[in-house]
Amino acid sequence: MDIHGDVSRTFDLASDHLSGDLRDQVVVGYEMCRIPDTVEDSGVIPETEQQLLLGLYGDALHEGSDDAVERFTEQALEYREEALLDGEDESYWELLENTDRVMRVFQGFDDNVRRYVRQHVGEMVQGMQETVKDDPIRIGSTEDFEEYCFHVAGTVGNLLTDLFSHNYDSIGDETEEQLSRYSEAFGEGLQTVNIVKDVREDYQEENAIFLPEEVLNQHGNSQQQLEDFFENGECSAHTARDFKESLRHMVGRSERKMAEAAEYIREIPESAEEVRDWTMTTHLLAVATLREADRNILEPLEQGGVKISKTEAGTITRLTPEWMENWVEGDYSLDEIIQQVYERPQEDHRIALGLAYRDLKNRDLRSAAGRIPGKGTSL
Repeated sequence: MDIHGDVSRTFDLASDHLSGDLRDQVVVGYEMCRIPDTVEDSGVIPETEQQLLLGLYGDALHEGSDDAVERFTEQALEYREEALLDGEDESYWELLENTDRVMRVFQGFDDNVRRYVRQHVGEMVQGMQETVKDDPIRIGSTEDFEEYCFHVAGTVGNLLTDLFSHNYDSIGDETEEQLSRYSEAFGEGLQTVNIVKDVREDYQEENAIFLPEEVLNQHGNSQQQLEDFFENGECSAHTARDFKESLRHMVGRSERKMAEAAEYIREIPESAEEVRDWTMTTHLLAVATLREADRNILEPLEQGGVKISKTEAGTITRLTPEWMENWVEGDYSLDEIIQQVYERPQEDHRIALGLAYRDLKNRDLRSAAGRIPGKGTSL
């Protein structure tokens, strides 16, 4: 069974660009973040038990003993049946059940990698323990929102930077310092998109509202009104308009964070090709999702949330290495790639046709011919 592929389709698509030790480290690192996240997200585990379980996971992370892992797993799995009856994702609980397998792979990594994972995942777990003290989870201010995003995603960005620099000599001290300036933004950008796209799902599955009360209040509504809408399925035209404005505010916040995250990709050296391809793929998949949230502004409040098609996800994953190679060669800018993905769905080489049309308008016929599918580069 492919546990990793089951728990994250998008992450699994992007991880195909990685290889060897780095791929194993990134995949296992993700799984070690996902396991405590299942505890934090569960709507059936009481707050006091969530605190206890997260503490036990922290013990297992730092002690590394079979007994510590077993204590965490056995006590967490007491809630599995109730969680599945409540509609929680079975693949997440299956991963949690296999915590011992994940930990065994983790223990096989070298000392530095284990230290990086313990540091950053440990910081994440501590943040989760603070978050679950609010039962149910309701984010108050934009400052609270930023702190939450750091704990669950900024820490992941920092972990990735440590893993990338560990595996590539070309990421020396100076480059690592530059990456570190944007590493938290890289993780937090992906998280803000996740929050924007799944507002209703977060409420239904976790009884959590991550849209800050402060932002909702600025636009004439509140978390209570949002909760009433989810429970009753109705709201006035005036309230719907206010919801739109609140969501547009959050989409704008996500766009700014994603623009900062793009700077992270620019700092990755050319020699770390697989790292560039992986980070850009995850970034573009999020950009495409944000596009759909912006175009269908109330869709995050509907059943199923915002999604891009499997076709587009596959196209972005398949073609990103070619686009990045062309960027390195100076054929077009990183901003052009991102903008094209934001402007139109990436299916059937539409991005290629879009840039070819731009070149024809500029009468650069040789450049345009090179971008028609089947005539050289795919972009």
